[in-house]
Amino acid sequence: MNRVDVERGYWDEASRTPPGRLRNEWLCDRSISDEACVGVIAQFLDRAVDLDSPVTLIDLGCGPGRVAVPLADRFPRVIVEGVDSSPGMLARAVAHPRVRYTLGDGRGVPVTGDAVYTMGLLQHVPVDGQLGYVGAAGRAAPVLVAQFIEGEEAEPFSHHIPLNMMVDAASAAGYGRVSVSRGVLHPLWTWMVAWT
Repeated sequence: MNRVDVERGYWDEASRTPPGRLRNEWLCDRSISDEACVGVIAQFLDRAVDLDSPVTLIDLGCGPGRVAVPLADRFPRVIVEGVDSSPGMLARAVAHPRVRYTLGDGRGVPVTGDAVYTMGLLQHVPVDGQLGYVGAAGRAAPVLVAQFIEGEEAEPFSHHIPLNMMVDAASAAGYGRVSVSRGVLHPLWTWMVAWT
């Protein structure tokens, strides 16, 4: 079984978890509200994209749409393209008139837009996959907002990555400017905003 199939199987298993447990056990630290996640992503996106204009955002690793839908609700001119490798997660995705869902592995983002964002995904993907996701984001949109965990740890579905590797991947993907913020929403989280 290849790595993509392993990742897909992991998230398909998560998708069979009852809704309340899905969020608390698989998707996010219980102390972090979905509203807080949306607010931080909007804050970082707003550095490079006018969210009050018609823009298309790509939610890489969208799961059931827990960030995509409130983001579309908050910004009425935004369209969100949710991309996830798990058919099970997409089957649970919340319908919204300005959110479309696509099955796809983040190493080859099947849609294009004005910006890509990802939160809670990269630390579950091995380092070579994380670098592939950043490269694919560079082909899909001129702006990337990515949350990851810095470090060297590598356990199944818990993969940290050195900051310099992530910044180098952004540069190789064509992003010329990079901004980094640490500890926003969670003490272990690092956020990178990259622009072409």
